[in-house]
Amino acid sequence: MDQNNNTREVDLLNTSSVNITKDQFLIYPNPVSQLLHIKSDAAFSEWKIMDLNGKILSKSGERFFDDSAEIQTYDLQSGIYLIELNFPTGKEE
Repeated sequence: MDQNNNTREVDLLNTSSVNITKDQFLIYPNPVSQLLHIKSDAAFSEWKIMDLNGKILSKSGERFFDDSAEIQTYDLQSGIYLIELNFPTGKEE
């Protein structure tokens, strides 16, 4: 839910990539086997990978990403995960 109380749902199960036009970013491949790519039109300051219960399994720590990141996923078991991107504006996607 964003500041205007708008909600968005993104189905990562049936797509090869996710492309949201409001705050432009791309996450691929899906499914991922070893390396996940994130590309964004806006700089972001952190990423997190969480299980469906919200437990953080992996995170970048606070650092600045100009427009992309590559995340090693070797240690994650097969399953469904959530990805959170934090932007310097304080928005979470």
